[in-house]
Amino acid sequence: MGVSETLTRIVKELARQHRTQRELCRFLGIACSVFTDWKSGKNRSYLKKLPRIAEYLGVSVAYLEGKTALRCADDVEEESGDWARFRRKYLAADEKTRRILNYILDRNSSKKV
Repeated sequence: MGVSETLTRIVKELARQHRTQRELCRFLGIACSVFTDWKSGKNRSYLKKLPRIAEYLGVSVAYLEGKTALRCADDVEEESGDWARFRRKYLAADEKTRRILNYILDRNSSKKV
């Protein structure tokens, strides 16, 4: 089992932000060996932790899953419309509101069209 696109994005985003795997593990309350298992493909429990990982990195779950190339609203300053306004407000929201919005977005993105 190889490294998934999602995990690759997590690792790249950590590097981009000059953060360490150890810091992420501490934030998630997991042992660093668990992250090593993720990278080796032995464990995919990170999928359950995506909302918390996205929160820590300041990106959307959809970005980590590879569903969008846009990390957050800062990436769409030129964009207009309801979706762009929503993303800007999302960034300004408090933590509880972000969690609720992430839940709604994740539920809507998993629906079949």
